[in-house]
Amino acid sequence: MAGVKRVKFAKIDKQAPLIVVPAKVNSLGRLRFLLDTGATHSCVTPQLVERLGVYSHGNAMALGAGGTMNLELVRIDSLEVGGAVVKRLTMAIVNVDHVSKLTRRIDGVLGNDFMKRFKVTIDYAKATVTFA
Repeated sequence: MAGVKRVKFAKIDKQAPLIVVPAKVNSLGRLRFLLDTGATHSCVTPQLVERLGVYSHGNAMALGAGGTMNLELVRIDSLEVGGAVVKRLTMAIVNVDHVSKLTRRIDGVLGNDFMKRFKVTIDYAKATVTFA
């Protein structure tokens, strides 16, 4: 199918059915993003912001499971997962160390601001995510 992008994902473990997909931010590859269908916005870690050499361009209030919080924002040129690309995306800078304890490094979170631009299909049996 033309325009369909498929990517293999890593399963963390059977007790925590989290999905980690390979990603690129501003052409920097070999990144690991947690796919989170409950996240309104995509996020990057402070460590990735430093690697990218980008700077905060403002703040926003966000509502999460722990209540409201003030988050710094960063503008990135492109976020790519499995060939699916979104350009000029504003992302929150979030520390995800609590999730990283379940797996090796997590560089960010893939949220609905990315996914809403595609028909997204998650196939747990084949460990794939398809963006059409």
